[in-house]
Parts: sequence; structure tokens; C-alpha cells
Amino acid sequence: MSPEELKVKIDLLHSRLNEYYELDDSWRTIGEWPEGENGSILHPPATEEEIAQAEARFGHKFPPSYKEFLRLHSGWEHCWGNDTFVGTGRTATQRAQDKIAEYIRWQIDLLRKRSVDESPAATKAWEAAAERNLYLAHHLVIGTDFRGAAWVFDTRTRDANQEMKLTSWEMSYGAQDPAFQNFYEYLDFAIGEVDFRLEDWKKDAAKSAKKKKSPPAKAKVKAKAKTSDKFPPRKQSK
Repeated sequence: MSPEELKVKIDLLHSRLNEYYELDDSWRTIGEWPEGENGSILHPPATEEEIAQAEARFGHKFPPSYKEFLRLHSGWEHCWGNDTFVGTGRTATQRAQDKIAEYIRWQIDLLRKRSVDESPAATKAWEAAAERNLYLAHHLVIGTDFRGAAWVFDTRTRDANQEMKLTSWEMSYGAQDPAFQNFYEYLDFAIGEVDFRLEDWKKDAAKSAKKKKSPPAKAKVKAKAKTSDKFPPRKQSK
């Protein structure tokens, strides 16, 4: 995908997200957005030097699809599902970086309690035991929704083109679907999700408008039965 095509895709998702967030402002409460933030926030481009420094700091080379994104935007707040992608780790995404570090510490402590130490042999064996087992400290965690979920590039899946599988991970379960072959596929998925939600909103709005325009249905008045039809007349006391 060319940089121009990627930019079009990102701009489309950004605008659709803001349209959706305008309709459904519950995300502001769910995500605990700071005062003044109203929707998707794309950060300025990262320099090549900044990208190289971030790779050294995170301990992993970025896959090409994600690196192309960073050349356009150094981070993304309030993406689909209120996810924040930390990008090159600028201070603007520090809250997300801190949350990711919290997940990593939590997992290490949890596994220690289960007698899984931090040695490469032990963690590799633990990951091999189940598909959902993903030892975060060994992978490239790039985003979170602040509510126990993260997006992780699985470093075990790096292919000949240096791309890595982008996997959804949750504290309550581990690695799970959806998962994508690269960052481009994730963007397509997010656009599809937002479009689906927007279509639902528009359908609901159309139904509501139609109900408001329709005259209220006249209530059917049931004829009052005569006393003699249901009950015999009461005898008059002498």
C-alpha cells in the first residue's frame, strides 16, 4: 500500500470516528476522556530518528505497515473502541504507555503466583501450552482501551517481509480474535466496524423520525355493556 493510499484510509477512519462519536457521546464517559477532547486525535508525523529511537526503547523493530503509519502520525488517541495507539511514545500518549506497563507487571506477577518464572525457557513453554497465552513482555504492545484490553504485535509471527500478526489481548482471557496480518488489515476492520455502527444509528434515527411524523392512533373505546346483559337486576328489598 502506498503512503498516499494509507493516508486516505486513515483520514477516512478518522472522519467516520468523529461522526460516530458525535452521535454516541457515551464514549466520553466510558473512556474517561479529559475535558476538551471530543473525538479521534491523530498526532503529527514521527521523524525517522524518532522511529529508530522508539524501536530501541521498545526493544523491537516496527513492522513496515505500522512504521508507514508512524511516518504519517506519531500516535492515535480515541481510535475505534476508544483505543489509543502509543506510536513512538511521545508524552501525549503517556497515559496509554503507563497502562500497558501496568498490564505487563500484572501478568508477570500473576504467572509468578502460578510458578511460571521470567526465564526465556519458562515463558516460551507457557506460551506454547495454549494459543491464548501471550507473554506481553516479549512482544510489541502498541495500544490499549484502558479497560483491560490491548493490541499486540506477536513477535513470533514476523515473516519474510518483517510484518507481524496484530492480535487482540484481554486481561480476562489472553490473546483472541480479531487478529490481523498487518496494520493495514486492522484499519480496514475498524472502518467496517464504524460504518456498521453508523448505519445502525441512521436506521434508528429514521425510525424515530417516522414515529414522530405519524399521527397518534385513535384509541378504540369499548362500548359499555348494559347492566342487564351481564348481571340480573338486584332485587329491591321490601
